[in-house]
Amino acid sequence: MRLSSLEIKGFKSFGDRVIIHFDKGVTSVVGPNGSGKSNVVDAMRWVLGEQKMRMLRSEKMENIIFNGTKTRKPANLAEVSLTFINDKGILPTEFSTVCITRRLYRSGDSEYLLNGVTCRLKDITDLFLDTGIGSDTYSIIELKMVDDIINDRHNTIKMLLEEAAGISKYKVRKKQTLQKLEETDADLNRVNDLLFEIEKSLKQLEYQAKKTEKYYRLKDEYKIVSTALAWFLMRDFTASIKNLSEREQTQLNEKNQLQAQLEELEQKLADLKVISDEKQQHLSSSQKALNEKLFIINRFENEHKSRIEKLNYLNEKKSQIQKQSENEGNQVIQLQQQIEQLNNDKAEEELKLKTLDEEVQKLKAEVDAARVQYDQSVDELRQLNLHVLQVRQSVNDHETFIAVRQARVTSINEQAVRLKEQIEKDRATLQHIDSELKDLLQKRESSEKEAHDKKQWRLQLEEDIRKYEQQVHELRDKLSDERRNYEVKNNEYQLTKNLVEKMEGFPESIKYLKKNNQSFKDTPLLSDIINCDEKYKVSIENYLEPFLNHFIVERTDDAWKGLDLLHSEGKGRAHFFILDSLQKFNHSSPHEIEGCIPAINVVEPHHTYQPLLNYLLADVYVLRDDSLFQQLNSEKINGAVILSVSGKFNRNSYSISGGSVGSYDGKRTGRLKHLEKLASEIQMHQSEVEKTKTELQETENHLGLAKNNLSETQKAIYQLDNELSKAVLTVNTQTSKKDFITSNCESNERNLQKLQDELVQINEQKNNAPGLGNLSLEEMKINLQKLTEQQREKQDVSNKAQKISQDASNIYNQKNISFLQQQNRIQNIIRETGYKTTQQANLNTSIENLQKESEAISEQIEETAQIGNTSETGLKQHVEEKVALEHQLTESEKNYFDSKGQIDQLEKQITETRRKKEVADELMHTLHNEASDVNLKVASLKERLSVEFSIEVDDVVNQEQNPEWNEEDLKTRNEKLGNQLKNFGPINPMALDSFKEIKERYDFIIKEQDDLKKAKEALLQTIAEIDTTAQEKFSEVFNQVRNNFITVFRSLFTQDDNCDMILADSNNALESDIEIIAQPKGKKPLSIQQLSGGERTLTATALLFGLYLVKPAPFCIFDEVDAPLDDNNIDKFNNIIKKFSNESQFIVITHNKKTMAATDIIYGITMNEPGVTAVVPVDLREYADAV
Repeated sequence: MRLSSLEIKGFKSFGDRVIIHFDKGVTSVVGPNGSGKSNVVDAMRWVLGEQKMRMLRSEKMENIIFNGTKTRKPANLAEVSLTFINDKGILPTEFSTVCITRRLYRSGDSEYLLNGVTCRLKDITDLFLDTGIGSDTYSIIELKMVDDIINDRHNTIKMLLEEAAGISKYKVRKKQTLQKLEETDADLNRVNDLLFEIEKSLKQLEYQAKKTEKYYRLKDEYKIVSTALAWFLMRDFTASIKNLSEREQTQLNEKNQLQAQLEELEQKLADLKVISDEKQQHLSSSQKALNEKLFIINRFENEHKSRIEKLNYLNEKKSQIQKQSENEGNQVIQLQQQIEQLNNDKAEEELKLKTLDEEVQKLKAEVDAARVQYDQSVDELRQLNLHVLQVRQSVNDHETFIAVRQARVTSINEQAVRLKEQIEKDRATLQHIDSELKDLLQKRESSEKEAHDKKQWRLQLEEDIRKYEQQVHELRDKLSDERRNYEVKNNEYQLTKNLVEKMEGFPESIKYLKKNNQSFKDTPLLSDIINCDEKYKVSIENYLEPFLNHFIVERTDDAWKGLDLLHSEGKGRAHFFILDSLQKFNHSSPHEIEGCIPAINVVEPHHTYQPLLNYLLADVYVLRDDSLFQQLNSEKINGAVILSVSGKFNRNSYSISGGSVGSYDGKRTGRLKHLEKLASEIQMHQSEVEKTKTELQETENHLGLAKNNLSETQKAIYQLDNELSKAVLTVNTQTSKKDFITSNCESNERNLQKLQDELVQINEQKNNAPGLGNLSLEEMKINLQKLTEQQREKQDVSNKAQKISQDASNIYNQKNISFLQQQNRIQNIIRETGYKTTQQANLNTSIENLQKESEAISEQIEETAQIGNTSETGLKQHVEEKVALEHQLTESEKNYFDSKGQIDQLEKQITETRRKKEVADELMHTLHNEASDVNLKVASLKERLSVEFSIEVDDVVNQEQNPEWNEEDLKTRNEKLGNQLKNFGPINPMALDSFKEIKERYDFIIKEQDDLKKAKEALLQTIAEIDTTAQEKFSEVFNQVRNNFITVFRSLFTQDDNCDMILADSNNALESDIEIIAQPKGKKPLSIQQLSGGERTLTATALLFGLYLVKPAPFCIFDEVDAPLDDNNIDKFNNIIKKFSNESQFIVITHNKKTMAATDIIYGITMNEPGVTAVVPVDLREYADAV
């Protein structure tokens, strides 16, 4: 078995499809950094099933798809194919050529293919199990993995040994067995939980059965006592109703007499109130006149009080103004004194400012002089520095020119000799390549034509397969839908049929007649013949609910037969509709009611039972919409019954009933017709299922045939592609080799001519050295030394001038600051003087305004005093008029209150009469309520007897009673039995049947528990056998690898060097840690980490080849493993690879020239186009033969 080829497209930097063919021997992959060499290894890892993004050097799986360049668009998928020649039958398959393919689409979808057929990752993993091939086996080794192997990081050594020992399949089997064991434990736990729950249910059901039996016994006794008590109650109720009716009539007569007296008194009261109203109007007029006079007097008094308050306020304000005027005059005098003092201070400060100004001007002149002297010295120093720099640069340029010229002449002569030798070799090789290319191109054309024909046929087959797969998918969905519809309808049919056969929800009397009397077996009930649209079922059923369990018979004799049978057997009561009697019923056409539909119109007509339907639904209407309920009234209803379409209420002229709608409402009518409809639908779905099955089988047969043809075509295309790829690869290799050699030859010729031209130019420039002019190099160096000395002297002078300038500037700055501070003081004095002058002017203005305001207040005081004298005269006149009005008001009040006393006396008589009438009304109401309560108790008793025991109250009254029964004893027993039933709690009528069913289930689960325990024991035994076998194989391979490791290690170093591989726990080899000991070149390191990088690499190589000697891998990839090795160790590394290449293929990714030289085939990895990896193959064996 060997690796045949690797095909990459759209993976990482491989934008174009690239095919790399592998032959026997050693293949190297070379190229500059960043060209994509390691992407070849990543591609092989990926196609073998690698899922860890760390191993693929990426953050997420989508990043491995070619992302495009400046000139290329991103790829839509990444695809890698790896082909093996299975000539030794190592892979467990009948194919001699095995191709695995992995694809990843940018949408996130991915797929694996095995020889072009879609498969699972598990299929590929199982295929390479224990072959040494895999994404994480010792067939692919990177440089970073050397330390992982040496240090046994992540148990790397143990994983490699397990792969070599071939116990991976045992680990898989053990994992599967452990998973089954876990599932078995879970099933056991589930079974134990079920048993626990069932055991509780068994006890509970047994208790429920006993409880149910006791409940029915109590209920029968309660029925007998309740019936007897009802007889006594009805006797008492009848007597109470008669007594209450007589008392109510007596109270009615008394009430009418009091009503006549009340009307007479109310007429007298009305006449007195007319007279009283006239006297009240005269009193109101007198009161109004007096109130107006009091208002005027009050107004005069308020005005007088306001004038006094105003005079007090004006006098007080005048006094305040005089005090404020005096204060502001004093402030004006103080401000004048402060302004004079500020003017004196200003004159003194201006003299100081003048002195400071003269000192500042003198210091400024000194600073300017020092600064001019410093600037002059700086300019002279700068010019001297520039001159020194130019001279030094000239000396350096001349010395460099001489050294470079001499080195370049020597290099040109050596390069010219090498180029001439290479040009002669390239021309000889080109002649040999041209003859080979002619034959190869003819073979490629014939292969391309045949492959094109096969691929066209493959496209047709793939299109057919897609069409058939789509049809299969659609037919399977259709079949699933039809089966589901069939199951739904069948379940509904069976449930309905079961309800009909078992007569669930019907009384025992009806069940008895149906099952035990042949004549009633086929006699329909009303619920059987009623059928209507689903929209109206709930409302119709709720209305007809009292009659749904009525039998429908032809004659009265048929009904009597049923009644006699029930009576003789004691099976309860039944009801019958007699069709003969209904023939006489006169059915009138329904009249129209707005917003309603006649109920007879929504029920399906029935020829035989139409008179019965007409009778039951006469004057019954269905409301079209419940929202129209508010528009109904007694006049519109006119004696009809109105049903809400939702079933929430029924309404007639005098009552309304309704409430919530149950989930079972509307399900009791039309069961037989519903069964017929379901049977028809089930037959239709069953036919459709059989038809779809036939179509699906035929389509699957066509699909299987197309897939077989496609598989054979794929094999043929694959073989042709391999042949064509090899031919294309050979042509491309030779063409690339020719282009490469031609390009090299032309380039070498151009480079040779350039070297010759450059040598002539150098000789011509020999006497033209730059930078010295007419002086020699020694003279220029002496001149440079003198200039340097002058530079130091000028620098000292400049520093002294700088210090003088800085000192003078500091003194000037201090004095200038004092000058500015003096200016600020003078400005502050000027601002203070202006502020106080303004304040003085404002005070003078304020004093003038206060004097004017004081004069105005004096005028207001005099005017207010004059008005007060006039107002006092008018007030005296109004007081005299008020006394006369008060006398007139007293007379009017006396007349009014006399009339009011007569009215109060008459109202008391009316109130007493009305009270007596209300007492009579109340008593009548009480008697009426008592009668209603008795009637309600009678109705309640009737309803309770009907609901609880299906007994009519008339039957109870007509029964003979036991003379020993006592009403009080019956009440006590009835209450006691009622409480017992009320507090009895819920019962389970099906307890006995349920107990039997759950007992059978309990026995079955016990048996299942025993089976699971046996299965668990078998799994534990299997795990022990797997562990024993794996332990033996691992120990055997470990000893072999250890011996091989020591042998190979000494061949890489010396025979005296030591190494070893030690198990930390030999008794448990599979779980034991493994330690590597290596002591090359006489060293005794305390840790493997103390070895050099090259020594660690050779040690890891020795361990790997120790594994190959036990179980060689078909191929091995080394990714830059030789990077840490020196030349001597490189030779050892290459020799051992060459030695093992007879058994395995080796693919080496390297930068080392010695490793390249030791390989048989080189693949150059380049990026002719930025960002896109290309492959250039070179077969060194052919090249050596050609040379």
